[in-house]
Amino acid sequence: MKIAFIHLNLSTESGDPRMFYTLVQEVKALGHHVVVYTAQFNPNAFPKLHAGLEIRALASSSVRTDADAPRGAVKKVMERLQYDREAARAVEKIGGMLDKDFDALVFQNDPSYRIGVAYKKVNPAAKCIWVMNNAPFYHSAKPDFVINALSWCVARFAKIRLRPFMTGIDLVVVHDNERGAMIRPFGVPVVILRIPVDFKHFFAPVKRRTPGDKKIMLLGVGTLSPARRFEDIISAVAHLCAAGYDARATLVCKDFWNAAGYREVVIGLAKKLNIESRVSFMFDGATEEELRAALAAADVFVFASVINIWNMSSFEAMAAGLPLVVSSATSLPEVLKDGTTALFFKPGDAEDIAEKVVALVRDPERCYAIAAAGQKFVGEHLSWDAYAKEFISHLSS
Repeated sequence: MKIAFIHLNLSTESGDPRMFYTLVQEVKALGHHVVVYTAQFNPNAFPKLHAGLEIRALASSSVRTDADAPRGAVKKVMERLQYDREAARAVEKIGGMLDKDFDALVFQNDPSYRIGVAYKKVNPAAKCIWVMNNAPFYHSAKPDFVINALSWCVARFAKIRLRPFMTGIDLVVVHDNERGAMIRPFGVPVVILRIPVDFKHFFAPVKRRTPGDKKIMLLGVGTLSPARRFEDIISAVAHLCAAGYDARATLVCKDFWNAAGYREVVIGLAKKLNIESRVSFMFDGATEEELRAALAAADVFVFASVINIWNMSSFEAMAAGLPLVVSSATSLPEVLKDGTTALFFKPGDAEDIAEKVVALVRDPERCYAIAAAGQKFVGEHLSWDAYAKEFISHLSS
């Protein structure tokens, strides 16, 4: 098949572009002719992942990058509307660039799904697939009443705007049950495909802890955002220290949205708890080499999100042989088993995080067993090869 893969922003090294490139390469390896279309392309972002791909990018684009991100809550709402306008212009331009003989179009987790309606007028036989990792109309409650109301209105508007474009979509691919439930009311077929990881790239032998070892290094990875609750990991370090452990944490928390207020919160908390020397913040994110080094140095990976979200970094850590301590609010419990492949904790409860970490440290054999079971799960169930084959089966059915 001849397949167009479309992603508006391939200018940064972040989770979405990495997923996108990996899927495209896997589909290409299966013998299909693939062409990548984008509004923004940075050849220095994931050069190994996009090597050998045919990439057609707009000569120029005003679609937002992390450097343009807003700093205030109200500005975030306004920026969301501005982004929608900029994305619409980029989508129109990319739609005009597309070859007319594609068997399928794959839209990756951004407004590029809007191309489907117009393209089907030119090529009605083409199948259009939208990979929806994040619903454009998703709304999470905000503590400020005004901001929460504005955010809800923007999300509601996005949902209304989405409906006419769904006539150009043949299938929506999601990675968890919540997103499936969110999109099914639009009447388009939905399939759940769990996002895989590059198991071989991240694999490392599971560590064996020495009984009585009091040193603990926690690792948290994700975009700097209040929903990720990095403060809970920081507080857990303080609880562990109070319990007599030599605890530290590395937080790879790229400040993608210029969240200056939240950055001050987490830095201030570490100082308030007198553990600033024990917490390392990586606000610029991490290169692949730096991430692998952080995984190698860590003892436990903690994913503390208080919203339902899938997290590739958690599974990458499991592939690297780390035991996972994860919030029960996330979508990971849909596939993991508490006490077997991970340990779950109550959302927003730093003390519970510390208790789960202590449970692992006090029992090295159990710690090893959970890490090994988690690594085995990732290796057997989150393969890119299997994902790509199932993905293609839906394109050709």
